[in-house]
Amino acid sequence: MFDILRAARKVYEKMAAIEQSAIVNMSGVLAIINANLDQSGIDITAKIKEQYPDIDLDGLKQALCEVASQLQRTTFNYSALRPEDRKVENVVANIAYYLKKFSGDAWIAETKKLVTLLAKFYSPETPIQKFFDVLEFVYQDIVRPRLLAQAA
Repeated sequence: MFDILRAARKVYEKMAAIEQSAIVNMSGVLAIINANLDQSGIDITAKIKEQYPDIDLDGLKQALCEVASQLQRTTFNYSALRPEDRKVENVVANIAYYLKKFSGDAWIAETKKLVTLLAKFYSPETPIQKFFDVLEFVYQDIVRPRLLAQAA
């Protein structure tokens, strides 16, 4: 595992700053959603804004809508929502509701699926495995320590 993380670190360090930022932000966003599955979309989105004040909420909404539309077991249809309901908070709430249905290995698998779909959305020209390895590194070395520090 450590060899993979070392290799992922090297890949991450060679990526463009915009790719690094997207990976850190999306990994962090999913970590926030996963840590707050019982909260409202408004509350989760407020935590995302607090942790990532410069995040483009319209871009996040677009990415999460794309991801939500590709999840096999979700009935979420963003395009069917009334315009006044097309808010990032609703999309975040739907992703949280979706993830809340899972536990253990199934939850891990679904979270990985989300990460993979987000990676494809943000950088379709980059091989997905490269992104997945880098996301694992980012979560283990950057996002997880931040979350543990905040919880302490």
